[in-house]
Amino acid sequence: MIKLKYLKKSPYKKEADGFTLIELLLVVSLLAISVGVTGDVIASLVRSYTKTQVQNEIEQNANFVTFKLEKEVRNASYTLFPVANGVGNTVLRFVNSDSTRLICYRLVTVSGVGVLQRGWFSLSGGIPLDCSNYTAVTNSASIGGVNVTCNVLAPGNYCFTITRAVGGPDVVKVHLEFAQVGGGGASQTGNVVLDNTLVVRGSY
Repeated sequence: MIKLKYLKKSPYKKEADGFTLIELLLVVSLLAISVGVTGDVIASLVRSYTKTQVQNEIEQNANFVTFKLEKEVRNASYTLFPVANGVGNTVLRFVNSDSTRLICYRLVTVSGVGVLQRGWFSLSGGIPLDCSNYTAVTNSASIGGVNVTCNVLAPGNYCFTITRAVGGPDVVKVHLEFAQVGGGGASQTGNVVLDNTLVVRGSY
């Protein structure tokens, strides 16, 4: 005779049939915290990258202006006072190294954006009062552009000031301020202030 033995479950042993509500809430909470932290890190990285890109664009414009002005002004024959000796202005005029052209740098506003422009005029018929053939030296695009000013970040300054001592060379003081066009928040702004003093070698 074969006897069948029935196995009875122990009343003290319980089997889990899935997640309990507390376990589910714990998992959801951990996921929420993880996603939140990751999102903050990504947002911070994006803001940092954007600000770096903006600052790089501003510095590139400022460096290009510095290079152009230093090269041309130092090698100029002489300067022309925009107003009078020692009086600042938004225009700089000087005769180039071989005395064939009048070179002008001026700060103008185009669609609400400050733009540094460079112009020239032939001296074959004498020295004119102003240049023509103006082209932009700085990028004024609404996206990625640069706004150039003279006395916003540091009030009381002029773009260009020329001084000439008796028997001495022409000295050009340059003060230009560069900032982003239409900054979109603290993470997307930056500025560079250019202060430089240039001696006109041809005026010795």
